[in-house]
Amino acid sequence: MSDLCCQRQLTFFALIRLKRANTMLIYFNQQPIALTQPCTVAEFLAGQQQLRPGIALAINQQVIPRSCWDTQPLSDGDTIMLFTAIAGG
Repeated sequence: MSDLCCQRQLTFFALIRLKRANTMLIYFNQQPIALTQPCTVAEFLAGQQQLRPGIALAINQQVIPRSCWDTQPLSDGDTIMLFTAIAGG
């Protein structure tokens, strides 16, 4: 897990407590995750052990180019979907 981006999967009751804490809530492949510190897409994926070749990512239904992952910050309420990129035709 990245030192810059601490995260954990949450139970329903933990989600309720987030309103009182200084914590950011995002959804990663439909799973709620709390971030205790701001982080970029690349830092988050590294913490999830998902930073690998051949994947694509959308935040709030908008595809984010891989070249932007190092600088794209995550925001409270973001919905992140990770896809395996498939080439063909």
